[in-house]
Amino acid sequence: MRRGVARALLHARPRLSPRVELPEEVRAGIRLFNAGRFFDAHEAWEDHWGKGGADERGATLGLIKAAVALHHLESRNAAGFAWQANEAAKHLRANAHIWPQLELGALAEAIESLVAQVRFHGRVPEPFEAPRLPEQ
Repeated sequence: MRRGVARALLHARPRLSPRVELPEEVRAGIRLFNAGRFFDAHEAWEDHWGKGGADERGATLGLIKAAVALHHLESRNAAGFAWQANEAAKHLRANAHIWPQLELGALAEAIESLVAQVRFHGRVPEPFEAPRLPEQ
């Protein structure tokens, strides 16, 4: 193989950050999130937000925004939900590789599905099924 082609292929490969173990603040937030305590989950994740590398902070921000979005949904604040949900999905997808065990891409899809339901019906669906994260 020619040197230039090999170099181009090497640089074309995506560079992924190493997988990061789940800190206790993130685990605590997962337990609260899965219990439907979205405001408390967001508080637990905020305790971790400034820690770790850029991807870890991005994944944490996605989790925080997801929890805030679902808190707005529970409060029947459709506009607040949609804005936070769209922001959450963006951060969750971009940083899903940092904690693959959390399936952050699937969480983004579930939240976007709820956004679509709110837009289609013009209101918050009743009842709505909140997404859950894999227990850790």
